[in-house]
Amino acid sequence: MYKEEIEKYKDKDVIAVYPMGNWGGIEILDIEHGIEDYAIARYNYDNVPEKPHRNIIRTNSKGRAFFVLDGRRIYLDECMKTTT
Repeated sequence: MYKEEIEKYKDKDVIAVYPMGNWGGIEILDIEHGIEDYAIARYNYDNVPEKPHRNIIRTNSKGRAFFVLDGRRIYLDECMKTTT
């Protein structure tokens, strides 16, 4: 992502979380719709968020939507939606 895009998502509210332990997980900041859909996600451990990444949303043979972050499949139906 470009520096301007990273600044855009710096203070954006989280829309969903994929927990990966007691101290953190993966935060989904936005879903970009277009020809290909993208999930904007970042790691956050112990309230130290990393820079966001743009990941293509794909589907498996059973129709489950997922994106890949650092070699790990994150299924959207396993993420918990947050309220704002």
